[in-house]
Amino acid sequence: MILAAFEADAEAYTQYYFAFELVTTLKQIGDRIHLLPIPLIKGPGFEDTRTYLAEATRCWLFGHDTASVALCRAALELALREAIRRTPNTHPPLSGRDWDLNGLIRVARDEEILDNIAKNIAHDVRVAANDILHGNIPEHVATQTILDKTRSLVEHIVTATATK
Repeated sequence: MILAAFEADAEAYTQYYFAFELVTTLKQIGDRIHLLPIPLIKGPGFEDTRTYLAEATRCWLFGHDTASVALCRAALELALREAIRRTPNTHPPLSGRDWDLNGLIRVARDEEILDNIAKNIAHDVRVAANDILHGNIPEHVATQTILDKTRSLVEHIVTATATK
């Protein structure tokens, strides 16, 4: 008799718990969604970059800040790789080290995919993402800034590549 009452209560409490979690999550999304501009990433290619950027945005909306930062970093890296591959008369870097994010930023600047301002923003994203992913600073400190910068950079990279 006592066990049956406990099981009924446990089921009700479980339902209340998940209902509360859903309401909390929806409030968080409502609080954050108006902060995002719509990215204008148009043109052929860059599908994987778009997917990572969309996932980074969803993670941020749901409060999964570390995952958002990791996906922002990955989206930036993919965008730079694709842009470098599409640049005429440019050979991909020969060594693996040049294919890390720091090397990609350097090559993208050399090939004028990034101007000096965009290069500095890309390094800001790289350093902040590394700090967050390695636990040097709390993820909630800079995640919206990283997401905003990444979205702007990817838009810049896609646009710059389309005009070459």
